[in-house]
Amino acid sequence: MKMIEFHPGRTLSAMPPTFRLADYVDKTVLPHPPATFGHEKTVVSWGMLGNDSVGDCVLAGAAHEHMVWCDESVPTLACRFDTASVISAYSALTGYVPGKPSTDRGTDMAKAASWRRKSGITDADGHVHKIAAYLAIEGGNVSEILTACWLFGAVGIGLQLPAYAMDEFNAGRA
Repeated sequence: MKMIEFHPGRTLSAMPPTFRLADYVDKTVLPHPPATFGHEKTVVSWGMLGNDSVGDCVLAGAAHEHMVWCDESVPTLACRFDTASVISAYSALTGYVPGKPSTDRGTDMAKAASWRRKSGITDADGHVHKIAAYLAIEGGNVSEILTACWLFGAVGIGLQLPAYAMDEFNAGRA
């Protein structure tokens, strides 16, 4: 089994989105999400998209979201992301220089969301995929996360782990 070194990919947002799901969606009038739902089986091959070698989890997640949306909405429209296309997006957004670990500092999720709306993420075939809008989901509110995922088909979430958890992961204890 190949040991994968953990790379922190999410950085704390200096200015998180002020457009919050809870401010615009009245969950009391929405049906509750079903106990099980999802579209993860529509994608044949997810791929790590560089997330096993650099801290590009925010952009790898973005690519995975677009893969689901493409497969669900227009199955004939291929969203073919590969490691090179996602690392290229990671470099464009964060300044990461492949082969220079000191430039691998992760991604501010709010900046990434803004960048995805304005510039979009380019897939391996040169198609640019943008999002129309983005909003904040209350961290730790599982009900809100599930509601957003059910409404939008996918959501990007980030985890903030203590340094000891990363050390344990890298040592193979987690």
